[in-house]
Formats: sequence, structure tokens, C-alpha cells
Amino acid sequence: MKDDDIIIINNNEYKYNSYCKSFMATNDKVFPAVICGICKKDKFQIAYGNYECIAKCECGHIMTIYEG
Repeated sequence: MKDDDIIIINNNEYKYNSYCKSFMATNDKVFPAVICGICKKDKFQIAYGNYECIAKCECGHIMTIYEG
């Protein structure tokens, strides 16, 4: 995958973000807003660190979903 690659799941458009290693919804009203960059699923365990939120997908892929 490379930045700005687009996939469509359930008629919703998601754009790949290589920094976060995940797909982000292009419409802010779409839920879920984040899709795994590896298996393209939306079930995660969430962990919070210093100014960041990390998601671990069922497939084992770990991605940053918020930093700031």
C-alpha cells in the first residue's frame, strides 16, 4: 500500500495513511472511521499512551490512530 490508495467497504471510501499504517474514512460521518491496513477489518483493542492512541487489530497489526 502507498499513501492515498483508496478502498471502498460497504459503500464507504477509505484512504491509506502510511504513517498510521491504516485506512482512514474520507467522510467524517462514517463509522468505523479506521480500517486495518493489513486485513481491512475494524475490530481493535485500544491502548492509550503519552498523547497517542494505539489500536491492535485481531490480525496482530498495531497502528497509531491518534497522535497529538
